[in-house]
Parts: sequence; C-alpha cells; structure tokens
Amino acid sequence: MRILSKVLMSLCLLVVAGQGIAWAKDAAPSTEPLESVITMQVEGSIVIDPQGRVSGLTIDTALPDKMRAPLDRTIRTWQFEPVIVDGAARTASAKMRVILSALAQGDSYQVKIDNVVFPGESGSDGAPPPLITAKTLQPPRYPPTLLYAGVSGTVLLAVRVGEDGQVAQVMAMQSALLDVKGDTSTLSKAVRMFEKSAIDVAKGWRFNVGSREMAPSAREMTVMVPISYMIDGKKPVGPGKWRTEVRVPSRPISWLQDQPDIQAIGVDDVVDGEVLPVAGELTLVTKVIGTTL
Repeated sequence: MRILSKVLMSLCLLVVAGQGIAWAKDAAPSTEPLESVITMQVEGSIVIDPQGRVSGLTIDTALPDKMRAPLDRTIRTWQFEPVIVDGAARTASAKMRVILSALAQGDSYQVKIDNVVFPGESGSDGAPPPLITAKTLQPPRYPPTLLYAGVSGTVLLAVRVGEDGQVAQVMAMQSALLDVKGDTSTLSKAVRMFEKSAIDVAKGWRFNVGSREMAPSAREMTVMVPISYMIDGKKPVGPGKWRTEVRVPSRPISWLQDQPDIQAIGVDDVVDGEVLPVAGELTLVTKVIGTTL
C-alpha cells in the first residue's frame, strides 16, 4: 500500500505556491467517516418466477467451493416483488452482481454480502429497451497531485439526464481510494480532489435518450456512471479478485430523496463503461446486506 500522507507531504514541497494554495482550497477535508474494506465483485444471472421466487441462478465468476456453495444457497432463498408487465406477473431474468466484503477474524476472514445490483436488462416479455445510453462521455483530467503520488481511486456519479441528452444535475454518490493508507484528513482531501475532477467533466457529457409514451420521471432519467482513476494504464480489479480500499459512505441522491424504491448502488457495485439506471425492474424484498456466508 502507499502511505498517502507522506507522499502528499513531500509533493507539496515541490509544487509552486499557487498550486499548493489551490489544492488546499479546492480539496478541504470533509467530516464524513472513512471505512477501510476489502471487497469482491461476483457476476452471474438470475431468473425470477411470477411469484417473485428465484427459479434459476448462474454464478459466472470462479469462486472457491467454500464461498460458492453458501452464496448459491443464500441467493436461492431471496424473494422479489413479482415483475408486472401489462397487468400480469411474468417470469423475468437479469444479470446480477453480488459484492462481497471480507473482515479479518483472527487468522481467517468473515465474508458477508455487501450489496447486490442488477445491471442487465430484464428478460421479461414486453420489457422496454434502456431509456438512457452513453453518447459522449469525455474522460476527466487526473488531479496532478494524486497522479504524481501514484494514488488510484473510483468515483461513482449520479447523473440526472435532461430529455435533450445533456446533464441536468450531477453529484458524487460515493468514492473510494484504492490500496492507500494515511490520516483521515489527507485521505478525505484526496477523495474531494477526485470528486471535483469527476463532476467537472461530467457536466459536459451527452447521452442518448429513448422515447416513452409519457414524460419520464426524474427517477427514470437518473443513471449511475463510474469514473476510475488508475495509474500507469492499470485496470480496475475484475470479478473474483479482492481489492482493498478506503471509501466514504454512500450519499442519498439529492433530487430523489423522496423515492426510496431505487437500486442501492455503491462505488463497488459498478464497472467501467456502465451506465446503470437507478430504476431497475427487479425489486428485492429480502434484506440481504450484511448476510454472512
């Protein structure tokens, strides 16, 4: 791991005075708590019968049997709201991504379900195509101080798209620093630097917006988009691989705070290139977060 506080301290002595002042001003630390966690993404797919029960399950990510078997058993107990199409309950299928977290317990680790999202389209008959897809997503500028320090991170943006495809509102919903250590003040400043970079570039993004018979709601026009800042062309850790991170809590979407029935999506739940709607077709009734495998 990189000791972020020491690296940033040494770098501040090298930059010109104006840059140092701007960094301190633009990246004031927050009072948000920071959480150190080890996470892993597990990809698969799921089939829901008309009663909302799991009737089919595939786990695509290679896992040890001691993890795969209890995860399989757990998922098969989940209950969903029936998927209604044209007034009738239908069988539905979707891609599934389960995020696991690991907590040290002596010489071993306790593995729990951190979250689950359904990033793929449902396969129910009559399901509409995605309302919003990417058109022009210009990448951001890597904050120079963090680039020189070799610090990687991910920012998950919540974006409300206007009917013209332009960005109407954007906020950083959750962010994480990867493989770093440091004091809370320095780490929170680094988070703010990444978030400012991500928000600044997202304001100029453009999306394709499909047609609907009725004007879509703010919920339907809101998508989650991740931005990864990786050093030396490295790629984010893929499914089946643990990653160590420091993350801030997930924040409520400011323009959707009165709508609790949206997918709970965090910074560990998405992959590069995704435009993930918060209005998913599958609604999980079972409380799964924190379930121990």
